[in-house]
Amino acid sequence: MSRFVVLLLLIMSCSVQALEITVDDGFTHTSLEQGIHYWLTDDPEALPPAAGSDQWQQSTETLTFGFEPRTLWLTFRIVNQSRNDQTLILDVEYPLLDEVDINVLVPGQPPQRFELGDRRPAENIRILHPHLISVLTLPGGSQADLMLRIKTSATLNVPMTLWNVQDFIEVSQLSVAWYVMVYGMLVGVALYHLLIYLQLREAGFLWFSLFMFCLVGVFAFFQGVLTTYVVPGLREYSNSLLVWLYVGAAAFCALYVLRTLDVRRYRPGYARSLYALIALGGVLIALSLVISYNVMIRLLTVYALISMVVVVAVQIRRSRDRYKPAYYAMAASLFCVVGMVITLLEKTGVITSTMMTRSAGDVGFTLMAMLYALMLSYRMRWEQLERKKAQQESLNLQADLLDTQRQLNKELETLVGVRTEALEKANEQLRVMSVTDALTGLSNRRYLDEYYLEKFELMARMREPLGILLADIDHFKLINDTYGHQAGDQCLIQVADRIRQIIRNKDCLAARYGGEEFIIILPGVGQQDTLKVANSLLNALRYRPVSVKGQAISVTISIGAVAARPKGSDDPDLLLKRADELLYAAKNGGRDRVVSGELPPPQAQPTIPG
Repeated sequence: MSRFVVLLLLIMSCSVQALEITVDDGFTHTSLEQGIHYWLTDDPEALPPAAGSDQWQQSTETLTFGFEPRTLWLTFRIVNQSRNDQTLILDVEYPLLDEVDINVLVPGQPPQRFELGDRRPAENIRILHPHLISVLTLPGGSQADLMLRIKTSATLNVPMTLWNVQDFIEVSQLSVAWYVMVYGMLVGVALYHLLIYLQLREAGFLWFSLFMFCLVGVFAFFQGVLTTYVVPGLREYSNSLLVWLYVGAAAFCALYVLRTLDVRRYRPGYARSLYALIALGGVLIALSLVISYNVMIRLLTVYALISMVVVVAVQIRRSRDRYKPAYYAMAASLFCVVGMVITLLEKTGVITSTMMTRSAGDVGFTLMAMLYALMLSYRMRWEQLERKKAQQESLNLQADLLDTQRQLNKELETLVGVRTEALEKANEQLRVMSVTDALTGLSNRRYLDEYYLEKFELMARMREPLGILLADIDHFKLINDTYGHQAGDQCLIQVADRIRQIIRNKDCLAARYGGEEFIIILPGVGQQDTLKVANSLLNALRYRPVSVKGQAISVTISIGAVAARPKGSDDPDLLLKRADELLYAAKNGGRDRVVSGELPPPQAQPTIPG
């Protein structure tokens, strides 16, 4: 039994469970995305599995696989619910597929087979169209089972639409009109600049014209326009043609940027990167003669991205040099980069293929061409104005006045710099004084409130923990009564110094909370690490008495430690109240200790004993 007969039997068996598309007299078109059964195989000669096999997979969106070397099989059914014959168009919208075999089985009719693809001979094309088109005639009340085999060395993207023939013709006419308008306008711009070059002999116009021709060729190639309408006789060499167009676009763009932005004179290092880009293109052309296309298209994709990065980097550098024509180049590159990135992502299967993603490159390229043309004109006009300005200044200004002005400017800049530095220092001192506790040098209560609310909201957004230590010096009133208030102040200062030592390597805040109370806010620190900080502080005071005028005074501290992950709806005061409750528990538990806990509902706050 022949391979074709076996395939027909498989079509009839697989179609039992395949996607069904219904058409009638009011049918216009439908996109073939969800529900199509497909199978990928490493063997290009293999036949698809039988119906019900778990090897068949069901699509959830447009079939976009990126760089996929395997052979793809698809199957679905079309049902004509009307009594009239329906003439339908199956439109495979990605024209760069190498081999697309469409097998159609309609009961009562001879089997049909369409052999399409951009590597197939031009005589196989029954309808001249940039896409891969097949015409299906479905009698009234009948059905057609379709089995597609697709093999390509580039990206395996299969956006498909089933059309009523009349609607397809109308849409195709609009599409052709769009291509004629866009590409005609861009080719016209390229020819116009070529004529200007022949008149002025300004190299920038030549490089821009050649760049436009090559880039138009690249996009016309990807849209199927180039090998369908322009050079249909070169279909078997289309892959090599793409390499030349890609490299030509990058090389002529680099030469155009070199000339127009005067890169070689002002930024020789960046100029060398552009020359390296041109040389790399030559290497790719040489490699295209010896390596396969599926490897070459990956290298071209990387080369296109490298080209964009290098050219944009040069334009950014010249923009930062305040070279005004570079502003046009930056705007042009923005549109082109966005359009080309979307196109490359669509061609490589990273994003879904839609009309918008397929047209992004055309739109971005058109806007870029307009801005690049404006840049070239602006550069010539700007240089003329700059020359006139320099000449006028040289006639109007005397050398001695220039020297005097420079000296005055230098003195003024020095004076302003001194005054500005002094003012900045004074402002900084005022700022530090406004947020610092005068006695301990820690942050004051006002700055604490601002810092705490800011970190509370930040941790809530980031869903990170927030730790709080609330500490109180034990028997501080007794210290004041026994040694005097000056000794008490020294005690507060030394406690603050030890707090600073404990948290010196942490992104946190320590503040004087009031009287002999201190608070430490620990953003991003959980319960366990918060407790470690508390114990370090406890030990730093327990085993090292403070020294006041040569007299050692034993000082201990009680600490309430809490950490929680705040939510945006939480009251920030609840966490502080909980730390206060835990501090109270530490006092009642005998002092000189840490009490930690979770964040229960807030409770009434009793007075903390001294």
